[in-house]
Amino acid sequence: MAAQSPARGQAAQQLERPNEAYEQACARFIDALLLEPQCQQLRQSVAEAAQALACPGALNSLVQSLLRMTVPGCPTCTRATNSGT
Repeated sequence: MAAQSPARGQAAQQLERPNEAYEQACARFIDALLLEPQCQQLRQSVAEAAQALACPGALNSLVQSLLRMTVPGCPTCTRATNSGT
């Protein structure tokens, strides 16, 4: 087996010993976004965007399923969307 690169070893060490101050700051930030009154406008904007995308997203999903079931070779096309490329 090949030796790990130094950067990969450092990443593994960071996972084993998380930065508690950073983790707590992230938790406070998320709590504020979700619960604080001054973030109400942001939450409303996100909800409106999600609502606007819900129908097109559902249709896209149905079309992908239909293509996967009916077009030969189409599953190989969808792998690219799953891997992020």
